[in-house]
Parts: sequence; C-alpha cells; structure tokens
Amino acid sequence: MEIRFCQNNFRSDLDDFFEESGIMNGEERTHHPPIVFNQIDDNVIQIEILKYPEHLMKYPDDTNVIMQWAGKWRSDFFQFKAIDYKNKRKEKNEENI
Repeated sequence: MEIRFCQNNFRSDLDDFFEESGIMNGEERTHHPPIVFNQIDDNVIQIEILKYPEHLMKYPDDTNVIMQWAGKWRSDFFQFKAIDYKNKRKEKNEENI
C-alpha cells in the first residue's frame, strides 16, 4: 500500500526543521507531536501519535511521518521518513563525540 500526501502544503526541506524545531532535543512533544503512518500489512496503515520523537528510531526506515513546526511567523507541516530522523540523530551523535 502506498501513502500519498495530497496537499501541496507539506514541506520537505528538513535541514532547518531538524535544527530549529526542537525535534532533536529529546523533550516530550505535547503540542506538535510526530504523526506516524505505520504500515502493518498490505491493507492496514496504523496512524500513531508519538510523544517523543526518538521513538521514531524503532520504526522501519520507510515509515512516513508528518509533523508540524510552530515557527516564529507561521506553522508549517513537514513530511519525512523515519530514516531521515535516524540519519540526523546519528549525525548529531557523531558531532558530540
């Protein structure tokens, strides 16, 4: 089953999002949590709301995720995959060594 996000309003420019949204700081995301589209089998997609972004580490790499970033002037929705988060987390960990 393929998931298609039909709105053109989803952003996918992730560098600033990962750096400035607070998604990498490990805090609970009460107001703007990641929303995961977890494919259970060929016919079922389970939509999950995560309190902590680091829980994305347990999902398959190709898992679709959307998340809202409440920016300074407007709020935007971002679309990415679990692998994008995992790669950024790995990069951050390597910077801290």
